[in-house]
Amino acid sequence: MGAYEDLQSMGFTSYEARVYLALVAHPGVTGYEVSKHSGVPRAKVYEVLEGMVRSGTVLTTEEDRQLYRPLPHRLLLARHRGQMEEAMNRLEDAFAQIEVEEEEPQLVTLRGYDSVIDMTQGMCDEAIDSILASGFPQDLRRIQEPLARAERRGIKVYILQFGDEDMGLRNQFFHEISPMQARQVKQYGRWFAVLRDVKEALMAGVGDNSSTSALWTEHMGVVMPLAMWIQHDIGVNVMAEEAGPELSRKLSQKMNNRLAELWQLGLPVDDSGRDSSETQHPAQDG
Repeated sequence: MGAYEDLQSMGFTSYEARVYLALVAHPGVTGYEVSKHSGVPRAKVYEVLEGMVRSGTVLTTEEDRQLYRPLPHRLLLARHRGQMEEAMNRLEDAFAQIEVEEEEPQLVTLRGYDSVIDMTQGMCDEAIDSILASGFPQDLRRIQEPLARAERRGIKVYILQFGDEDMGLRNQFFHEISPMQARQVKQYGRWFAVLRDVKEALMAGVGDNSSTSALWTEHMGVVMPLAMWIQHDIGVNVMAEEAGPELSRKLSQKMNNRLAELWQLGLPVDDSGRDSSETQHPAQDG
């Protein structure tokens, strides 16, 4: 967005934005010259200038002829910044007066990949204490910069990634994608979760844009179990690193032998009742 569009976003009309920019570049000129520099038709430029003089965004000087100058841009921006802050304060008061206290926290469904990413980026920017996130590289990468900004603000950021892509964050933990999990992704899509301050949670099933959907909530009956799931998975991975590869493989194999049926829950089976894709046990399916 350029200066012309930004001025319009501040409430300038198209002609007013052109006139103001022309005066910043060519102060102290006649109405005729304003028309020439701005592209505003001569039949309209004096009407526009008169309105801007009344609003104080254009100043006039009386010499041998009337010349126009812009209100210095620092004053213009200070004025609009103050007006915006006043409007925001008024809106906060107005919303507080009309807001209805909800008896139960909502469970909100989001549809579409872009909507999910927009929501999680906003959660990262609004965090005041902590962010927990779990997912695959292609999804976590979309919130990498908001996560980095949060970390620079002093927010405690912990990431559990199903993959091994370094995102440059201090507390990033990598989870091997086991054969079983690869099958789960193929069957159901990727999973993606973000928690803000252990007060707000989003959980998504990620496919293509139209098939991606998520649940967002502040309900602690959802937020706390999700926080504990991510904390637990991070803890298990740290223990596996500390135990070393040989001991981790032995423990993982024992766990898989004991819990093989549990890992299969929800996955398709063939007519014989056996798992329809094949029986290689995952290295780790936490």
